[in-house]
Amino acid sequence: MDEHYTRVICDICGAGFASDSRLRAHVASHEKGSYPCEECGKHFSKMVSKQLHIEMVHLKVKRNKCKYCDETFRDYYQKEKHALAVHGIKMREYKCGFCPKVFVRGSNLRSHERLCHIRAETFSCEVCDYKTHHKNTLTRHMVCHSDEKKFQCQVCKKSYARARTLKEHMRIHNNDRRYACQYCGRAFVQKCSLKGHLKTHHREHQNGDSQIQE
Repeated sequence: MDEHYTRVICDICGAGFASDSRLRAHVASHEKGSYPCEECGKHFSKMVSKQLHIEMVHLKVKRNKCKYCDETFRDYYQKEKHALAVHGIKMREYKCGFCPKVFVRGSNLRSHERLCHIRAETFSCEVCDYKTHHKNTLTRHMVCHSDEKKFQCQVCKKSYARARTLKEHMRIHNNDRRYACQYCGRAFVQKCSLKGHLKTHHREHQNGDSQIQE
């Protein structure tokens, strides 16, 4: 269910989970444990947790297999998009019980209902005006108010406050140009670079509703 309905993400290793409680249990495995990952040095309290981490983060195992062909995908959503585009199978729809809105993921529907229709507890930042309905989201936000940068690049020694930021930074060293221009084919490491390229060289194609895919 964590794979199908990812709602919260671990800032340390990037693993996704369906609930806050599952994320908290997972984060605890990074604090203490006798099973270190040989790739990144993270420690886990259980061997199965270490193996799952290696599969998801380092091996990028694709667990979601298409029902209609042999294609495999890392998450349920990409598999459903493939089924629609290649096989003409319509994605399952999740309809809101309070308004006409429809979603393609059950997790998105639940978040919508909780934020828009059901009273939910609000967590407020003590430093700025930021507010959220998720305690773990507030915890991640608080990093921006801290000077601690504990995630260091082993190549250039730059340090970052978030593991996700370091992961994005590593694309520069790996020359990971995943953001390609659909008009000329030029590729970029960062999404913001592609956006700047589109504004500068392909402004005539920009109609305000184009989207850059991950």
